[in-house]
Amino acid sequence: MNFVTEDLDVSVDPNLVHRFQQILESPGSEEDIQQFLTQNQLILGKAFIHMVGFVIPKFKFGTEYVSDFLIGRWSQAWIFTLIELETKEAKIFNKDGTPARRLSQAIKQLAEWGQWIKSHESYFKERLQPHIESLISTFPPESRYSRFANVLRHDDHIRITYVAILGRRDDSFPDVQKRRAAFYELTGNNIEILSYDWLLDLIDAGRADR
Repeated sequence: MNFVTEDLDVSVDPNLVHRFQQILESPGSEEDIQQFLTQNQLILGKAFIHMVGFVIPKFKFGTEYVSDFLIGRWSQAWIFTLIELETKEAKIFNKDGTPARRLSQAIKQLAEWGQWIKSHESYFKERLQPHIESLISTFPPESRYSRFANVLRHDDHIRITYVAILGRRDDSFPDVQKRRAAFYELTGNNIEILSYDWLLDLIDAGRADR
């Protein structure tokens, strides 16, 4: 789904916040969350896109890789974010500060994606071009974005980042927050670890009744 700034300024329906909270508090798998976020892509749009961009569920690249979502956003240059969802019950870190099992699996997956993309960058860009063209086609002729269409179309200065979303916030949140920040810095601000409560807080702050 394509988004521009005006789309992202739309207030969030309070019912959407309630439904998302119900999903997070009910038994279920990451596939249930995947389906909910696919049906309500405004959530990821608000989380990651600040000017113009698009959200692609189940983005396939190569013969074996599929990210749960790909977010393309343009802000002076293209930034593409591949997202891996893990279970909401997962621990993020062990007591000794090392990544817990599901986070370790997610990091391994993201690292493999990064290695593959680095070796197939031209192909990866080609896979993204139709989505960039689709975004450009939605701009009204006289809009401020339509004037930058050629820049968006031919901007080769891209950055690729990776996000793992898993787990819920608990009493260990202050320590987890510090460890997440340290890990993000360690990876050169390239791999980010987020909890589902981060997404919930983000859309709750934008509710229509606030």
